[in-house]
Amino acid sequence: GLHGLSRSLFMTGLLVSAICLTLALPHVVVARTMFIRVFALPSSTKVLNLSLLLSGCIVILGLFGLGFAPWDEDLDVHLLFAECIFLGGFWWAAGSWLLFHRFHRAADYRGWCVSPLSRKVQLPLCLLNAATIAYVTACFAGAKAEDPIMFEQEGLRKLLRLALTDFPAYCEGKQGLHALTWINWAALGEWIYCLSLMLGLLASVADLEAHNAAAARSQIVSADVVS
Repeated sequence: GLHGLSRSLFMTGLLVSAICLTLALPHVVVARTMFIRVFALPSSTKVLNLSLLLSGCIVILGLFGLGFAPWDEDLDVHLLFAECIFLGGFWWAAGSWLLFHRFHRAADYRGWCVSPLSRKVQLPLCLLNAATIAYVTACFAGAKAEDPIMFEQEGLRKLLRLALTDFPAYCEGKQGLHALTWINWAALGEWIYCLSLMLGLLASVADLEAHNAAAARSQIVSADVVS
């Protein structure tokens, strides 16, 4: 629903984020695969790692698609791509913590003791994501109770027409969704959720650092053996 320069910046940000995640995702998955093999973890851990690869791909798809599907042009497609980001990102955060829990119990070498802060924030971020989803859901339920007509087909058509014909009025909250207090609280929750998702993805980089530290240690040991 963004217009002009804001829409271009929004689309560029989504595409850049998708490209960065596309470049980082294979390295994280490969690093985790190495840990699973080294620690001889059960096949359920391999399935969990593959599910995280799938969730990462779903988030990437959502990021790429959302920039080309503004809600005021195709609401259903926009919501589909948004759900890809929200639900895929939540499973990435939750699954990453589950993997870390398995790795931590099996780890016995010095290379794993990197990024302790990133490790500690994974569970709180996962819990924050779950709490934010519940909070936003409650806000939308409150908004629907406050103005049920707004969420019917005719109300949605008027809303889309308003965004296309008088976007400033929509943004100022004089009319439309943002005239409802519950929706504004939900918007705050969505921003918090997006921030927690980004922090969760950054925390996953700790696996890359652990992988690099382990590889460097292995090279040092091999060199000592050869010498």
